[in-house]
Amino acid sequence: MIFMYSLLVVDDEKVICEGLKHRINLLRIPKLNSIKTALNGREALKIIDKDPPDIIITDIRMPEVGGLELIETVSRNKPNIKFIVLSGYETYDYIRSAFKLGAVDYLLKPVSSDDLEYHLCSLIKKLDNEQKLKNFETEKNTENSNVLLIQLLLSQYLHPKVEKKILVKLKELFPHNFFIAGIIAIEYNLDYRKNLDLISGQFELLIKKLSYKRHLKFSYLFNHSKYPVIIFNISKKELYPRIVKLMKDFTNNLEKILPLNLVAATSSVMNSVSSIKKLYSQAEEAISYRIMYGSNQVIEYCNLPAKSQKLNLSKGDFIGIENALKLRSVKQFNLLIDKYFSREFLKTQTIENVKKLYHVILKKITDIMNCQEYFLTEENKKDFDKFFSLEEMKSYLKDYLYKILQYISQHEETEKTVVDIAIKYLKENYMKEVNMAEVSNMVSMNYSYFSKLFKNQTGMTFSEYLLMLRMEESKRLLKDPVIKIYEVSSMVGYENAHNFSRAFKNYFGISPKEFRKNNAII
Repeated sequence: MIFMYSLLVVDDEKVICEGLKHRINLLRIPKLNSIKTALNGREALKIIDKDPPDIIITDIRMPEVGGLELIETVSRNKPNIKFIVLSGYETYDYIRSAFKLGAVDYLLKPVSSDDLEYHLCSLIKKLDNEQKLKNFETEKNTENSNVLLIQLLLSQYLHPKVEKKILVKLKELFPHNFFIAGIIAIEYNLDYRKNLDLISGQFELLIKKLSYKRHLKFSYLFNHSKYPVIIFNISKKELYPRIVKLMKDFTNNLEKILPLNLVAATSSVMNSVSSIKKLYSQAEEAISYRIMYGSNQVIEYCNLPAKSQKLNLSKGDFIGIENALKLRSVKQFNLLIDKYFSREFLKTQTIENVKKLYHVILKKITDIMNCQEYFLTEENKKDFDKFFSLEEMKSYLKDYLYKILQYISQHEETEKTVVDIAIKYLKENYMKEVNMAEVSNMVSMNYSYFSKLFKNQTGMTFSEYLLMLRMEESKRLLKDPVIKIYEVSSMVGYENAHNFSRAFKNYFGISPKEFRKNNAII
């Protein structure tokens, strides 16, 4: 890996400051990619606080904040910064003081280009070695902490003694007392595995960038949902807002390289390594609210709604939904979904209440199927926890209803056609021996279901309808005196004339003979 470094030149004489910068630029020293200048120690401290350099070349004697004070102040807060002091022969005592305070080298005025190049290259080589050692230690500690955190947070069951040992080891790896857990939810797509590699790369860059921060350490892993989980270790509780900002900035950077929606969440702050599991649970609860937030937001556990909050829907609201479904009004249903699943309507609701509302509406939609004697398979119902946004969930519910109504419409047409076919067959074959099993098989429908369907659409059972056809036809035939009664019996599907006569009388209240005699019109 190639390490790049920055330099700050501090001298109260502008000519010397700018001259050094110009000469160093001409040297084109490899790995030195940024050179800034400051005309006094106070200006230098502002630059260092905002964007710490790796190397500082400073004069000893300056007004207000001198070189020695600058070295002492910076070395106390940022010990990784290397100092080279500028001096004349008459200020040797100052040089000794500078070395005691943390300076690593010195340049005598006037400075030659060869001296500049030699001292800067030597110092960069020293920084390289330190960086390699630091990276090795960081990677080793990160790898160890990652393994331990995976065991602690993702094991289905962890024996208390094993958990205690893990916490002891983590305490050795994390130098600070306070902890925060963070999670980043990532919208799934086909390139998800490739995206995880990109995210891992971004975390590695972030670890290197923050490695000089003495007040902050962190480790990361991927949970069972393949979401990045970050455990922050901070020196004081007051750093919490900076962690929230760090999460926000990090997701901003991720969105620039990933064509995905991202939402981050943070836990509260606790002051013990033993709190990591609880903090992870808090972050998980916070990230479950992702559907309530837009992309690139940070959801803070401390800002979640109170768990005692009740669902703010009345009985009248549910009746409105039921009526829209009963009337099969897609437009009215869609309007109600947009209303009840808007961020404005749900802003004070717990995620459990939103989940409950989703399942209530899903059940009411499915009940349409049950009332129609159709059944929708469970595999077509989407798990609430799989949704990434409210928009996705609303689209799913609207599409779910539309598909069901299509299903019902298609099946109603199919079933109407099935009954029409059955009736046509009966009218053409009533004079033969006909049974329902034969007809239901002919239309490729379950015997029991066909029986219910036939009665629903005709108002009569299959047997009643067949009897009606036979009786109406026999009444017409009996009006012709030429046709014998036993012949009528055979012509309407009765092999036994006695059985026919009994059926005729039961149906019309008069025997075939009496009907013919009276030539009655019933």
